[in-house]
Amino acid sequence: MKETVLDCDFLILNRLPGLYSAERFQSEITRLNRKAQLVTPEWLIENASQFESRGLGLGVLYRQGDFNFWPTQMALMKLPFNIINTPSAFLNARDKWLTTQAWQKQNIPVPRTRVLTDFISNTTILNSAEIFLALQETFGLPFMIKKRFSSQGHGVFLINDEYSLMTLLMQDTHLFMNTGTLEQKYFKAELQAATTPPSNLWMQLRRWVAQECIQESLGTDTRVFAIQDKHFSITRHNSNSFRSNMHQGGKPQSTELTPVETQFCQMIHAQSGLNYSGIDFLRTESGPRFLEINPSPGFEGIEIIYKENIAEKIINEINRSI
Repeated sequence: MKETVLDCDFLILNRLPGLYSAERFQSEITRLNRKAQLVTPEWLIENASQFESRGLGLGVLYRQGDFNFWPTQMALMKLPFNIINTPSAFLNARDKWLTTQAWQKQNIPVPRTRVLTDFISNTTILNSAEIFLALQETFGLPFMIKKRFSSQGHGVFLINDEYSLMTLLMQDTHLFMNTGTLEQKYFKAELQAATTPPSNLWMQLRRWVAQECIQESLGTDTRVFAIQDKHFSITRHNSNSFRSNMHQGGKPQSTELTPVETQFCQMIHAQSGLNYSGIDFLRTESGPRFLEINPSPGFEGIEIIYKENIAEKIINEINRSI
C-alpha cells in the first residue's frame, strides 16, 4: 500500500470552514513557526491505515461532534501519532452512562440516572406506554432522555408526556437501522453481560439514558474548562430553551467555583485521562450535580472572557506527551 507523506508538525481535523478552534490552532502553530495541515475527518478515515508503519512524531488536534463519530474515532486509533485527546479516553468520557457510573463510585454527586434498557420487560416489541409509565414512576415529570454519545446539546430531550417519548423512540428506530457495526462493537461487553437476551430493540435502547430533571436549573449550567492544573469556569444561560449549550443559544459569563465544586472538578478531570476537558454541572439548592465531561469542548467563550490563550495550552499538551 502506498503511504501518504505528511510534511507538517500537526494535523488539524476540521470539516467546517471558519471553525473557531481550527483557526486558533492554525494561527498558534504558525506563530510558533511550526507547520500544520488541515484535513477533514473523511480524509482521515480513508487514509488512516496508510500511516500505520510510519511512526512519525506528529501531533493531531481535533474536535469531534456527532457526524461520522465512530469511523473517525476508529481511524484515530490506527494512527501512531500524538493525539490530543486520545481516542480511548475520548470514548470513555463521551459515554454519559459510563461516566455517571464511575462518578457514583467516587461519591461525586450526579442526577439520578438509568440506562433505558432497565425499563423494558419485552426485548422484541417497543412498548412506549410501558416505558413511559416506568420512567414516570422512577423520575416523575418531566424527565430527561439523553443519547449516551452526543454533544453540543444534540440528543438531549425533555419529556413531558408519552407521545413525546413515543415519537422520539420511533424516530430513533429508523436511525438505529443505519447504525454501523463500529458502534455495536463498543457495546459488545454490555451485550455479553446482559441478563436478558439482547435484541435489536435492546441494542437501540442501550444507546440512551434516562435522567431526573432538575427543574430549578433548566436552561442554566456551569461549564469548567480544565487543562493541566488550571480551570476556567463560566455559567451558560439560555432563556429560550432548557439546553444551555452555546451551540443552542446559551450565553456565557464568568463565575467563581466554590471549594467543593473545585474539588469535584479536579477529581473528574484527573480521573478522565484527558489532556483537557469541559466539565458540566448544575448548581442546585442541595449542591452541585455533575452531568458530563466533554472530551471535545469549545473554548471561544473561555478565551474571550478570560483573555487566556487556550489554543496554545492545548498545543503544549502535544509537547508534554512526546
